[in-house]
Amino acid sequence: MRGLIFRFDDMKREVDDFLTIAKSFLDPSAEACLQAFSRRLEIIRLKSPLANNPLEVVSKQHEWVIPDHQPLLTRPSQGYEKGRRRGGPSICARITSLWEITPEPKKNNYDSPKQFYLTGNASVRVEWRDHEKNLSMGHWRMEIADEASPGCFFHVQILGEDDRPPFPHAVTVPRLPCIATTPMAVLEFVLGELFQDEWEGHSRLQTREMQNWQSLQKRRLLSLLNWQRELVENSPIAPWTTLKTEQPSQKLFA
Repeated sequence: MRGLIFRFDDMKREVDDFLTIAKSFLDPSAEACLQAFSRRLEIIRLKSPLANNPLEVVSKQHEWVIPDHQPLLTRPSQGYEKGRRRGGPSICARITSLWEITPEPKKNNYDSPKQFYLTGNASVRVEWRDHEKNLSMGHWRMEIADEASPGCFFHVQILGEDDRPPFPHAVTVPRLPCIATTPMAVLEFVLGELFQDEWEGHSRLQTREMQNWQSLQKRRLLSLLNWQRELVENSPIAPWTTLKTEQPSQKLFA
């Protein structure tokens, strides 16, 4: 089943602009990681199926990934307390991502499709790591659900990747609501947590890339929040039940 629609140009610009915006907060390896992530999306676009070949259209799902062997890393920080206070251990974030997407069919061999559909997993995994000890301090996943999933459509899951508690794989709840919907939006959330005051000040800069980022994120957030507001206003049952069970239109972000 085809899910949410995203525009290729929006998503590529989001990655390219945010690399420029956030570069000073990231590990030196992050530039190659995000450049590869951007290229992967362009390659998927080039491999779009022809509309006159139904079998190809159905089978053309691709994995748009930040792979485990080339994770996105931030620089370490102790600035995760407000007011310039120092936190405890120096920690960094390790981010991987998997979006299973299907490009819209192209009309002919010279056509360039404008959008793609989420047609499978849409998960961004974030891990806190003790920088000095090189140890994991915990992880979570920020995800977009499908129609069979429990809980909120846009949600966070804690741990849940093996059979051991806490939060073993067999227990798929809680799924906590969230509003960060794309890999780069998750990265912005992560940087805002790791670098509380520093990132807040940096986000006020008015560079071309920052203005592009603000415009796109504002459009997406308003679409998401307006959808949620309408659900609550028109809910015939308890609003929370409506929020956790309803799914948005494919065109929420299109």
